[in-house]
Amino acid sequence: MAGPDISRLSKDLVLKRVVETFGDVFSERFNLPFGQISSALPAAMPALEIRGWDTDLLFRLGNGEILHIEFQTVYVEADIWRFSDYNHAVAYRYHARTHTVIIYGPRVVNAPDRLDLGSHIFTMHTRFLRREQGARSLRPLQAKVARGEVLDALDRLDLLLAPLTEIAPSAIANLSREAGEIAKSLPSEERLQTIGAMVGLAYHTIDKDVSRALLEGLTMANAARELIDNAIGEGYQKGEAQGLSQGLSQGRTETERQAVLRVLALRFGTMPTVAEQRLSTIDDFDRLEALLDLAITALTADDFLLAL
Repeated sequence: MAGPDISRLSKDLVLKRVVETFGDVFSERFNLPFGQISSALPAAMPALEIRGWDTDLLFRLGNGEILHIEFQTVYVEADIWRFSDYNHAVAYRYHARTHTVIIYGPRVVNAPDRLDLGSHIFTMHTRFLRREQGARSLRPLQAKVARGEVLDALDRLDLLLAPLTEIAPSAIANLSREAGEIAKSLPSEERLQTIGAMVGLAYHTIDKDVSRALLEGLTMANAARELIDNAIGEGYQKGEAQGLSQGLSQGRTETERQAVLRVLALRFGTMPTVAEQRLSTIDDFDRLEALLDLAITALTADDFLLAL
C-alpha cells in the first residue's frame, strides 16, 4: 500500500539501504524458500498507478526472480485482490516468476495465503510480527553492543523490524528510539545502511500513524540526522564554502538552510518557490535546525509548508 508521498529519488535511496541491510538474510529470517536479494526494482506499475496505490518493496532475487514485500498493519480482503493484480503486472513486465510476501503487524494473527480465482490461483507467503517480540529482541542486541560485540546481519534485521511489533504509536516511537540508539553504535557504513532502511520502512508503512511514530523515534535518537547529512553533502559543502567568505556564523546558518532545502528535494522532489523564499528570510539557526527536523519527519510537503 502507498506510504507518504516521497520522491522517486528518495525511494531509490532508502530501498538501496534496505537491500544493503537485509538482502542477504531476509529469506532466512522469515523462513522463506528464496535466496538472496540482489537489487531493488522500480515499484510503480504504469497500468495500475491510476488506482492510487503502490507496492511497498520490490526486489530482484539472485536467481532472477522477483520478490514483492508488503507490510500490513491490518488484514483487508480487498488488499489480497489488489496484490494479485500487482503480482500479475510485475510478472508480465519483467517476464519473471514473482513471489509476494506479506508481513502483518501485531494486530493480525491469521490471514489467508492463497486466493482461488479458478484458473488463476494466487499464493502468498504470510508472516506475522508478534507483539512484545520486538522489545525482547532488542535486549540481547543492547547487551552485545555493551560488550563491544559486532551485530551481524540477522541482528540488524531484528533491529529494523522491532518497532513494527508494537501497536500503540507511543510504543512504536519508543522502540524506534531504542533501535536508533543501538544503530548509532554500529560502524559507519552499517550505521547508515541500517538507519536508512529504518527510514525506508517508515515511508513504506501503510499506517500514517505508524510512519509518524517510527520517524519520531529516530528523530529522538538523533539517528536520522546522520543519514540525511550523508545524503545532502552538496548542501553542506555549499554552506561551508559560503561560510569561509561570510563568517562562521553566517556560514553555519546557510549550511542549515541548504540542508533543509536538500532534504526537501530528496523527499518530495521540486518544492513550490514559496518554500525557498520563506526559508531565505530565516536567519535564526535554531529555527532552521527545527525546520530540518521537520523536513526529515513531515509526512507530506504540505505538512512542512503549513509549519513554515
